[in-house]
Amino acid sequence: LTLATAGNGAGSVANDPTGTLFDHGTVVTVTATADFGSAFTGWSGDIVTTTNPLVLTMDEAQSLTATFTLNQYELTLATAGNGAGSVANDPTGTLFDHGTMVTVTATADPSSTFMGWSGSITSTNPIVVVTMDQAKTITATFALNQYELTVTTAGTGSGTVVGDPVGALFEHGTVVMLTATADPGSSFTGWSGSITSTATTIMVTMDEAKSITATFVSDTPPSYGIFFPMVMGP
Repeated sequence: LTLATAGNGAGSVANDPTGTLFDHGTVVTVTATADFGSAFTGWSGDIVTTTNPLVLTMDEAQSLTATFTLNQYELTLATAGNGAGSVANDPTGTLFDHGTMVTVTATADPSSTFMGWSGSITSTNPIVVVTMDQAKTITATFALNQYELTVTTAGTGSGTVVGDPVGALFEHGTVVMLTATADPGSSFTGWSGSITSTATTIMVTMDEAKSITATFVSDTPPSYGIFFPMVMGP
């Protein structure tokens, strides 16, 4: 009795009773045992079958090969969060042999920031290496960037600026409406900084940190003193 193994997987074969030479009519049980990460897929040679264990009656010389194949596992990639981005794996594909090391990379869009991986791996590194020893699901979370909006006033006059929505930090893409209202005795003359305009109400799209100044001038004309020259007597 000759036993062998083949395939890209790993395993062992054994026979009971042990040995290689048997008397005519001896009944021998042959068993294939796959290693972790592999599966037995069948016998070939003098007998072709997937039966395991296999019972043989030794009435002639027998040669059998047990084939083992590596298990394949599915890698599922997903994204989450209010931001945007993409994930990619190298090597590409979704099914991988047991033990394959897959490099997974998360790339945030310009509007967003990669926050981390969750699921089968937890990490804040945008590049992780996944060892495929079982089916795995990994989710990349992206968050929208936040930017600061700084609003100030300037000029000889006075007034107020109201934002809608209110606040100082805004997510990428948020549109903030700023309205300038001059106090009595003052006039609004315009915006400067990240936006230049003379409209009292402007729309600010938050795609980066922005600083805007509203200028107010006093309506009161400047006053001047009257100078009377002193005439000296003789």
